[in-house]
Amino acid sequence: MSGVDPLVIYYRFFILLEPKPVKQKPKKMNTECFQVLNEEVDQLLKVGFIWETLYPDWLANPILVKKKSEKWSLHQFY
Repeated sequence: MSGVDPLVIYYRFFILLEPKPVKQKPKKMNTECFQVLNEEVDQLLKVGFIWETLYPDWLANPILVKKKSEKWSLHQFY
């Protein structure tokens, strides 16, 4: 944006290097959620949106949310 002082719009992330990432314990899922999750992950792998990586120190559980239309949606993947 021309004419705007960069100090007004400049933002800097302050990242602490001391805390270590935490690996979450795998959560139990019922069979319906597990099947929906596998289908969603397979679809995302097939289109190349996600790919397999190994992070043994940092993992988060995926969260499935049931929509009003009674369909499941993958809400969070981090």
